[in-house]
Amino acid sequence: EIFEENDNLAIQNLLEELEVKSPAVKALLQGCRGALKRGPAGYPMANVKCDVVAVDCGTSNASSSTQAPTPGSLQAAAAHAIHTLLAENQLDKCSGMEPKMSVELTIQNEDVGTVLSDFTSRRGTVDDVFLGDNASQAALVKGEVPLVEIL
Repeated sequence: EIFEENDNLAIQNLLEELEVKSPAVKALLQGCRGALKRGPAGYPMANVKCDVVAVDCGTSNASSSTQAPTPGSLQAAAAHAIHTLLAENQLDKCSGMEPKMSVELTIQNEDVGTVLSDFTSRRGTVDDVFLGDNASQAALVKGEVPLVEIL
């Protein structure tokens, strides 16, 4: 289950609270952390809490150590479980965050259409457009553009 919390990336585990540090537990935690750092859209997730409640490795019937899962397979399974949960159930509750810059441009009246087109092509939002009284006066365009689109 995924829900918001004030901590940036909190992963809690009952086994971790008991200070059990087996390779299997470490692998599970690394898989969860890795999946949350990649996030559903390839960006790290923030304000997420992930509880590993129970793990069934299927080792109760294993007669030899060759049937026990390796730490790498446990890590991959944990990452896959988180990825599947985010993709199928929780993606609509996730939102991307990116820095935006407030932009204020003073331009000629005849260039307003070109500048507005450039704003939208850079995923920007136009807040206000103030046109001059005549063609010789300048126009003012205010809006926001994602920082990555400006650079």
